[in-house]
Amino acid sequence: MKRTNNNPVRGRGFSLIEVMVAVVIICIGLLGIAKLQAMSLSNSTLSRQRAIAAIQAASLASSMHANRDFWTSQNLGLEVVIAPGGVVTVPNPNPAPANLQSSIAADIAIFQAGGPGPCIGTFSAVAMCPNNQHQDLAAFDVARWYQNGLSLLLPNASADIFCPEVAVTTLAPTSCTITINWTEKSVAMNSQEAGTESVQATVCGTLKTSSTSECPSLTLYVEP
Repeated sequence: MKRTNNNPVRGRGFSLIEVMVAVVIICIGLLGIAKLQAMSLSNSTLSRQRAIAAIQAASLASSMHANRDFWTSQNLGLEVVIAPGGVVTVPNPNPAPANLQSSIAADIAIFQAGGPGPCIGTFSAVAMCPNNQHQDLAAFDVARWYQNGLSLLLPNASADIFCPEVAVTTLAPTSCTITINWTEKSVAMNSQEAGTESVQATVCGTLKTSSTSECPSLTLYVEP
């Protein structure tokens, strides 16, 4: 009588090709997870920078409210532009308020050197601004705001403070806009875009080829 074997047939195991395919699939999954983690960290950084820009704009607006005597008197279209590095220009009005540009530039240089600033208000350990107190205080506020805050917290930060001309015949209040520009890098940038950025300057506001996501801008409307 023929004996039958009731034991199941044992499997032959995995071949080398099957193991290699499984390893490749696992590596692709791990690379995707790593990419998602990097994008999450990058997005957190970008969100933090945009929140900082909003806070900094509100900070300068508070200083403008505290020095209403200066900012509400600028009804001729005052504009103060601060480029990355602290280069100050006052393109409007023409002529600009006497010594305003030089005062802001001098104050920025003092802050860059680690000094406390030349003068501020009455209740301070620093001497009070001697002559045109309200204008000197405005210059001090703008310089300290940019050098000790904006330039330290945002990469390649620039600012434009513009108070448009208000016609005397109107009852419109004096208004200003605070515009902040900076650069940001995204891990989702493709190779073509990265190649373009590598041969271009990185200062926002001067590049026509830069996208909005790489050179974001925040504008705050203020009525001093």
